[in-house]
Amino acid sequence: MSEKLLEQLKSATLGDALQVVGFLVSAVGFFSFSRQSMGTGIFFIIIALLIILIAFILQQHEKLMSQAQKPLFSLEKHAVVLSLEDREGDAATVNSTRRIIANHKGAKDYWINGINGDGKVKDILINDRAPDETKIRFGETRVRKGYSRGFEVGEKDTLNICTTWIKAFKKERENLITKMADPAQKLYMRVEFPQDRPCRTAEARLLHYGQDHASLPKPEKNRDGTQLELEVDNPRLGAEYEVIWTW
Repeated sequence: MSEKLLEQLKSATLGDALQVVGFLVSAVGFFSFSRQSMGTGIFFIIIALLIILIAFILQQHEKLMSQAQKPLFSLEKHAVVLSLEDREGDAATVNSTRRIIANHKGAKDYWINGINGDGKVKDILINDRAPDETKIRFGETRVRKGYSRGFEVGEKDTLNICTTWIKAFKKERENLITKMADPAQKLYMRVEFPQDRPCRTAEARLLHYGQDHASLPKPEKNRDGTQLELEVDNPRLGAEYEVIWTW
């Protein structure tokens, strides 16, 4: 049995199962017709049609329930680029580019959560403009991008969130953490170092609820140590992906 068929069986719903039963019962009805048992054939066909109708209604309900459980938005790709602008770690910029996909008709607000760090946030811009709303709670900053009209399901937009940090990367051993608050197809993380203070060592790990959950492949480092890259397909929702380096 192929892996694709196994996946289809695992994802089958009650509506799918009833539909199969309906087709089997209808086959019995047509078989009865072929054996010249008209009454039995009609009975089984009527039962089959009722089962298929119930299966169709149940499938539509399951689709609506599944859609309702989705978050407002998911991400086609989430790319995070940290640029360390001087060897002392006094100035740094984080550019987070998100290709968002609306899961619900009429969605009008997208929130960016989890903006925090050791230093001070100097500025936050979304597509070169100030956020429509900013909230700070327990040292964590949240910003909102509002839209004048609601999205259609499947409609996409690209957001670039630029955060300027002051004195946030002063240590010899530092890190960059990206929390997956939205479902995403791909995560890309990059750290750019100044020429006069390149990266020496690097590692990556997966955190869950702040605890070390699993190690990840080492980030790719270029020849002169001025760039680290990490790519993850289908990153885990709710998990934190951390790139750690010494420089």
